[in-house]
Amino acid sequence: MKKIVVDCNIPFIEGALDDVAHVSYIKGEDIRHSDISDADALIIRTRTLCDRELLKGSTVRYIASATIGYDHIDTGYCRKNNIFWSNAPGCNASSVCQYILSAISLLYLQGEINKNRPTLGIIGAGKIGGKLSEAARAMGFSVILNDPPREEAEGSVQFTGIDTLLSESDIVSLNTPLDLHGRHRTYHMTDGRFFEKIKQGAWFINTARGPVMDSGAVVKAVSSGKIGGAVIDVWENEPLTDNELREAARIA
Repeated sequence: MKKIVVDCNIPFIEGALDDVAHVSYIKGEDIRHSDISDADALIIRTRTLCDRELLKGSTVRYIASATIGYDHIDTGYCRKNNIFWSNAPGCNASSVCQYILSAISLLYLQGEINKNRPTLGIIGAGKIGGKLSEAARAMGFSVILNDPPREEAEGSVQFTGIDTLLSESDIVSLNTPLDLHGRHRTYHMTDGRFFEKIKQGAWFINTARGPVMDSGAVVKAVSSGKIGGAVIDVWENEPLTDNELREAARIA
């Protein structure tokens, strides 16, 4: 019988595969090489870093991640060592969209967003950004989209440059993947220069990946009054959080 190591915190996973495999349920952050050395497959979330240190010498041939992102998987190492992997694009798109709109609604009710037709700038128009755009327009928002990879593939008709988006948006929502090294690198894209260009008093929301933002730059933008405030759902160095940013954010 095959052996599968599973992050026990994945909802509804317990018992699903027990009839076809020997399943070990372990907290994702606690999975070590000794746990997976003789396993055939892993089912994980972002808490498990699947790199050379974890995988070398193991019998793992398949990794499934119940997440939209896959920056916690060393895909190059997997490719070289014939380990197949898959993620779950869009699996949380509806819930993230609901979270963003709930946060915006709360800010609106608290009088933080005063315009009758506020402009929402969405950076990253993938599955989450697309759902958010559709819902926001239905709620009466004016929506601006920025997505360089999609713009290259589809043309610029529905997309806006980042500088224009920042200068015109009352709310900026970060919904881009984390890209550490690519041509459209997003690591720390919301740095000091980003906030210099943002509209005075705009709100900043990050539900994408923690390292896409420079935490110190967000804190400075809040404390200086450059932005109206921040809604933070993801953090650099998770599961740890930045104390300064947590205290500075309106919703954390």
